[in-house]
Amino acid sequence: MSINEIQSAIEATIKDAFDVSDVKVELSYPDIEHGQLATNVAFKLAGQLKQAPNQIAEQLALKIKHPAVASAKAAGGFINLNLTPAYWIEQAAAITPDYGSSQVGKGHKVQVEFISANPTGPMTLGNGRGGYNGDVLANVLTSAGYQVEREYYLNDAGNQIKLVRSSIYAVVLERLTHKPTDHIRGYRGEYIEEWADKVVVLIQQQHANPASLSDQQIEELTNRHIDELGVIGCIVDQIKATVARMGINFDNWFSELYNLHKTGKVKALVDGLVENGQAIEKDGAIWLKEAAEDSGDRVLQKSDGGYTYLAADLAYHMNKFERGFDTLINLWGSDHAAQVPSLQHGLKLLGATGELKIILFQLVRLIKDGKEFKVSKRAGTYVTIDELLDQVPSDVLRFFFLMRSYNAPMDLDLDLAKEQSQKNPMYYLMYSYARANSILEQASQRDLQPLKPEQMTDLTPSETALIRQLTRLPQLLQEIVGDYGVHRLSFYGVEVAQLFHELYESQKIIDLAPEQAAQRLALIQVYVTFMERYFQLLGITPIKKMG
Repeated sequence: MSINEIQSAIEATIKDAFDVSDVKVELSYPDIEHGQLATNVAFKLAGQLKQAPNQIAEQLALKIKHPAVASAKAAGGFINLNLTPAYWIEQAAAITPDYGSSQVGKGHKVQVEFISANPTGPMTLGNGRGGYNGDVLANVLTSAGYQVEREYYLNDAGNQIKLVRSSIYAVVLERLTHKPTDHIRGYRGEYIEEWADKVVVLIQQQHANPASLSDQQIEELTNRHIDELGVIGCIVDQIKATVARMGINFDNWFSELYNLHKTGKVKALVDGLVENGQAIEKDGAIWLKEAAEDSGDRVLQKSDGGYTYLAADLAYHMNKFERGFDTLINLWGSDHAAQVPSLQHGLKLLGATGELKIILFQLVRLIKDGKEFKVSKRAGTYVTIDELLDQVPSDVLRFFFLMRSYNAPMDLDLDLAKEQSQKNPMYYLMYSYARANSILEQASQRDLQPLKPEQMTDLTPSETALIRQLTRLPQLLQEIVGDYGVHRLSFYGVEVAQLFHELYESQKIIDLAPEQAAQRLALIQVYVTFMERYFQLLGITPIKKMG
């Protein structure tokens, strides 16, 4: 028996009572003091029937008949339903290790591209938000039957890479000549200083008097040694190591330099747009026509022959569609918002057959000792993900990054994240799971075994409230598939845990008579199964015992 059957029963009642068959009944979860389920269908019918919603609701409440419905009452135009214990027991028995899975996305190939930070230094705070949210979104889509691939796009070509080189060169030049170089520095930080020191050693080994070298010679030597040392490759390796610490496994790492530029894909794309009259030459550059929000043109190839991010992005996304993806989902920082219209316009001109959806997430502030810690990679004052992971377990950090909607700025409270008590929402949640396992372990030591869920015959109000909340997961997952709002899983989990803690405090199960204990233990076992499924969706490792 499912909630869909109850919806259908109400729709049949509407057909019989009012001869209306084109209305869709939706059931919601009101505050439990009003009812276990509710519908606002009377408001939908009011205009058509020319009656007050409360009048319609009262008529329907009297007529709704279904084996699962214990009572139906009208209140303020709503119809509040209470369902039978047998219904909730059946729902509890349906909670399996893959609870909430569906096949709505079967046959649909989706790529989720996230993080994709430029390989210009360590991963920082904002990368954590996109990383954890993208990973959980991929989990949810997989649970809905989609064929999902996770991809990291390495922007290892272009101005940002040149900026890393110039930043290292600036430090090298200052070390060797003592000239002020702040005006040519781009990125700052220990990693820039460390690479510069390695380059200085190599130059000093080759030249007895490095100070006699010209600035141009020092720059040429610096760039040669940057390549010999494999600086960009080492930064990429560091990013990969950080991603592994975050518990994220990408299916593909895609290089802008090697997969697009060196293969000629960017050049071919721009040349094709010119040939088709969709791009024009102007002021020595090549422009995509009417690609800006103001219907202005956007540069694809600069007058010096270099290609812009837009040209590379268009080639990259066309490559994705050529790989057979039906839907592309990109998680970008909000500072990339201006790029979206041009990219979408260009893909339309190119005849892209799939759908591109771009999620823009807002900035993250780190709160430490009650104050904001300013973050800037270029200024050298930043917090890396590795530094956070040295202080906070990855699963805790993951949960905290999931606690705000993409489109809202978030404050990451480092002190709260480090708190190992029920003040920390992640520990509060995990503690409920540990408590459930503790009950089952203590019961086993007393030779008390839980019934199978379907063998339960009665429920307490606290148990009913808990099951009711657990059964919201399938609907929640469907909503997330539609709007990508994975943050709702964090709030939902805390609400579930709160109901379990209330149940735990309301009775000491292992002290009950064996027959009663077996009834109560059945739901505890269901809860363990449910929480393991919940943690699986979030990519979190469940902990059975907590100190």
